[in-house]
Amino acid sequence: MILFIAGCAVVPGVIQESISSFDGAKEIAMEPAFVCREGARTTCYIRLGLFKRSTMNPESVMLLAVVDGANPISEGESLHFDMDGEIVSFASIDGKTRYGIGTGPHTTGTTFCKPSQGCSVKRYMVDQSFLKRLITAHRAAVRVSLKKGYVQGELMKKGETMALPAFRQFYTRVYGPVE
Repeated sequence: MILFIAGCAVVPGVIQESISSFDGAKEIAMEPAFVCREGARTTCYIRLGLFKRSTMNPESVMLLAVVDGANPISEGESLHFDMDGEIVSFASIDGKTRYGIGTGPHTTGTTFCKPSQGCSVKRYMVDQSFLKRLITAHRAAVRVSLKKGYVQGELMKKGETMALPAFRQFYTRVYGPVE
């Protein structure tokens, strides 16, 4: 199944599937979806997206972190998740912060980096077991460490454009139902 999105606007959390014309690999990309500040659903400075390619390690998934504004993301462990009190941190696979989403299925979301505001982007490798723990947690929050400060929010459980429901759909498409 291949899903094509028409028009220039792409909805956060939408999952696109395609077959690479280069090598025939199956690619599944989740458009970066919103993560909002706790208690403030309208204040959403972070978006998270996912990408999986059939040529990757079966357990691996690329996670894309997008922060509003031109704010350099810290080096080292800069992406942190709190899942029911357990903190898990990840270091980026990118050496430097990118200030735009870029091109390619693993860098979806070009409509969400407004030229007047910009965005800061880094990619991280996570695995199936982490995703499963994240989507089954009773409470899940994320923090992105910036060179000057941080932004954080909780992964909302409701809303089509929020990260957690989209993560669940992505997991089901890639790995099957969560048991």
